[in-house]
Amino acid sequence: MQKKLRIYIWGAGTGAIAEIIQKITGFASVWLLNQTLVKSQYGNYEFALALVSMALILGSGGLQNVAMYRLSRLKAPPEKLAGRELAGSLLSLSLLIAAAIALLLVAALPIVTSIAGKPSLRFWIGGLVLLIPLRVARGIYKNWYEARQLVAESIFYSKIAPTTAKVAFLSISWMAWPTPLGVVVAILFSESCPLAAWYAKTPVNLFPRPRLLSWWDIKYASKLMMTRSLSKTNKRADILMMGGLATSAATAEYVIASKLSIIVLASHKIMNKILRPRIGKFISDSEWLKAETEYDKTRLISLSFSLLYGAIVAYFGVFMLSIFGDYQSAYTATMILVATYIITVSFGMNGEYLNIAGYASWSLIIALLTLFINISLNYMLIPALDEVGASIAMLVSIIFTNSLCAAVVYKLDGIKVYSIDVLAYTLISSSVAILTGFGIMGNILASIILIFISATIILRNRLFVKRLVETLV
Repeated sequence: MQKKLRIYIWGAGTGAIAEIIQKITGFASVWLLNQTLVKSQYGNYEFALALVSMALILGSGGLQNVAMYRLSRLKAPPEKLAGRELAGSLLSLSLLIAAAIALLLVAALPIVTSIAGKPSLRFWIGGLVLLIPLRVARGIYKNWYEARQLVAESIFYSKIAPTTAKVAFLSISWMAWPTPLGVVVAILFSESCPLAAWYAKTPVNLFPRPRLLSWWDIKYASKLMMTRSLSKTNKRADILMMGGLATSAATAEYVIASKLSIIVLASHKIMNKILRPRIGKFISDSEWLKAETEYDKTRLISLSFSLLYGAIVAYFGVFMLSIFGDYQSAYTATMILVATYIITVSFGMNGEYLNIAGYASWSLIIALLTLFINISLNYMLIPALDEVGASIAMLVSIIFTNSLCAAVVYKLDGIKVYSIDVLAYTLISSSVAILTGFGIMGNILASIILIFISATIILRNRLFVKRLVETLV
């Protein structure tokens, strides 16, 4: 079991490296976009991208998930003829559905732009809508490669290559074609070139063969499409509501604040990848005390690293925002979101635990309640407070979601995912972040407090850190 854990952890490490590359190239792309576009244009671009991302879920038809399920269960290796036929059939059907959804979105452009009161959205959505079939095809290839155990290739073509190409093409656009049309062309080329290389490397027959799919596949795809739609709506609701209720400039400020603050979750995501197989083993063996201890310690280590980044943002936040352009006024929203994500990290892998333990229905119920609260709060707060209102709405909905998840986990399995120590660390650090954002506390003092709490956590859990490092090596 120890050997399997090491293999999984190194696999998680590969994914973590890809995440780091994505974050770096992502920030470079945002900087390039803000050199080419004015703030209001960038806000409209992000709003349009959020809408297209929502349509993408419908465009995939859930067949990406079917691809992983079916291809990983073929009697013959998935790279052989049967695998190629199934992958080709799924790809062709996905492209047909994606094209239909893209055309529907284009047809609905007058309605969307009228509701949002932003005529320029017609250009952005009309151009970015081509991302729907491109990303759908990429998703099928990604799952096909993962079913073949070609994880490194999948990560390269699905994550590293597109984000790196995006920086390259946006750089060309900035220097040679600094217009909104140049940006759209650069975005489309950054998606299509890696996909074309992937297809050239492993071509498939694009003629659909529906007989390869069963009625069960269609129902399975539909359920997963609904679940993903709900999850994606929760993640994108803030940007969609900002785009619909606030000015384009305010939307841009919120997006930048969100991108800068969400790095707080980086250690949380990495540690969750490491923790997932360990928790799964403890649950299967009914070793609840070990599961609770592992959950608690891993969550605390994640929190300590998150606080270090929070300290950096508290001190250098205004400067970091100014790198992207005239965004210094987004500092308050940034620090509220930093507090929000610190709270998220402090609760650990709440939602993922429910899925691992087989309580997916509870995850769905909580997601629905969270979406309702998030939309309601955004609707009330954004018109009055712009990006600060959206940040507060996110803070409240995150507290609700994680508190309810913690209560459900304790009710079902008796595992306490919170403690007095964690509550104290989180309450102090999140309060410090919020007070700093509103200018009530100085950024130097805030940074010192956050670093002190982080160091305290590490020192108090140094034995666990040592054991985790031994597992890695």
